[in-house]
Amino acid sequence: MEAVLATLQDNYVRPDESNAAQSRVALKGRHKFIDKVHVRYVEKEKRHWASLENFASQRIAIGEKYYRDNDRLLEGGIWAEVTIAHSDMDADDYAFYVEDLRPIQLSRFDFCTYVEARAVFSRDEWIDAVLRSLGLEPSKLTARLKFHFIARLAPLVEANFNFIELGPRGHRKIVLLQRVLALLDSAQRRTGDQVDPLLQQCPPQDRAGWLLGHGCLRRSRRH
Repeated sequence: MEAVLATLQDNYVRPDESNAAQSRVALKGRHKFIDKVHVRYVEKEKRHWASLENFASQRIAIGEKYYRDNDRLLEGGIWAEVTIAHSDMDADDYAFYVEDLRPIQLSRFDFCTYVEARAVFSRDEWIDAVLRSLGLEPSKLTARLKFHFIARLAPLVEANFNFIELGPRGHRKIVLLQRVLALLDSAQRRTGDQVDPLLQQCPPQDRAGWLLGHGCLRRSRRH
């Protein structure tokens, strides 16, 4: 976690820090940023220019291979680790250029390759993959506990599945569903796809209930 926080502190800039970020690149020669990168084609100049949302420059030179291999750069942009370098050539009509770019969200999805790869997964590997996706470490769980957590996901894939989990208030009965919701939000940021608009309309405190019943949770309390 400390390494993640240090990386964000060094590489992520806020919009109000854009001028300082440009100065840093000019002084150091290059710097790596985590930002959403856009590429646009300028007809009059017959060339492509990149821009970063928090870097405040609309004329960052970029090589063809980056937007050829990552279509979403031209279709709304993608989040990426991008190394911006400073151009010292007086003949260049730009101050900055993309030296390297590594997407951190899916720029394209090859469904056929995905289907072929998942076909070789064993049952136990699938169970471990699902549990790890929820933030649980399967190597620390017994087989019984693994199936217990998997069973709690049944309402997400089976229609009209009646599932009751008994326990006092505050015993984290819906924490697993909250992790599923976090996973959906994370997938949206990586792929750019939208989650169900009905889910977005639910109050945050009721979204786990929406996952259970495809509608905002209605709770009855006994006093």
